[in-house]
Amino acid sequence: MSRSIESAKILGINKIHFIEGYLREAELPYFKIPFLTLTPDTWAIIFRILWFCGLKTNSESLIEAKVRASTGASKLKKIAKNNDSVVFIGHGFMNRFIAKELLLSGWHNSIPLGKKHWEFGVYEYSE
Repeated sequence: MSRSIESAKILGINKIHFIEGYLREAELPYFKIPFLTLTPDTWAIIFRILWFCGLKTNSESLIEAKVRASTGASKLKKIAKNNDSVVFIGHGFMNRFIAKELLLSGWHNSIPLGKKHWEFGVYEYSE
């Protein structure tokens, strides 16, 4: 979450609504494999693939992450309704899961979610 807060500061966003836990990145499973040394990026790819295949050792499951995304999306929708807009700064798979939840609940993306660093998406709801 600290990465998201730092990103907001870089973007000049001063008013931060902090939603504890719901919007953090999807957790990675992990475990030690003796005598196997790989780069952190390689481990991340391996563990993310295993996570999508159902491994959840020391982490939440894919289903749990999607439920958390749904809860986070609901909270974002509530903030947007009460304030006319909301800026959510997050990272990785949780951004994709939340975007999917927004689309399923009637929002549309005027700018589709980007996949690279510092790319973004814009989602709107009209009644």
